[in-house]
Amino acid sequence: MMNTDDDQEMEARLLRLMRSPKYRPLNKSELARALEVAPKERARLRGAIGLLEARGEIARLKRGRYQMRGDAGDLMAGTIRFTPRGGAFVILDEADAENARSRKVDLGKVVRVFVPDRATGTALHGDRVQVRVAQAQPPKWWKHVASKREMLAQIEAEGGPAEGRVIKVLERANAEIVGTFYRRENSAT
Repeated sequence: MMNTDDDQEMEARLLRLMRSPKYRPLNKSELARALEVAPKERARLRGAIGLLEARGEIARLKRGRYQMRGDAGDLMAGTIRFTPRGGAFVILDEADAENARSRKVDLGKVVRVFVPDRATGTALHGDRVQVRVAQAQPPKWWKHVASKREMLAQIEAEGGPAEGRVIKVLERANAEIVGTFYRRENSAT
């Protein structure tokens, strides 16, 4: 039988690590190494992670990595809308409680987040996604594109968009996708 004091101590160590300013999301194995948890104690670590995740104190990200849910503040939820060139904008949900608690992104100024084509992951048009806001200002390259100057002035007046990366798809807009699947030697389209 596990000792509850040891369980609480493990949770406290885990939270201390995740709240440190230099923390980056880690998976369970990396957390065990960072906390120097002995192999016999890893079941207790997994239990503490599961409990903290169930209570909503930490969030499981892509590839099984964990991060503080509220402290990060750069994880926002919204609906993704793709552009013809492959990039996308995530329209943030202003009614979402987690978005309203964000410390890094002001919903009064930033209402949409630009996501470059290489950072959209498996999201499709209309999906509800979780996005990590990396930069709370218009993308740097926009000021160098002459055709975007009017749009940039309008966007700066509105206070957005920020730039980000899709972390995970929260809800699919379409349950079924119609198309043709082509399999090749090492890839598929």
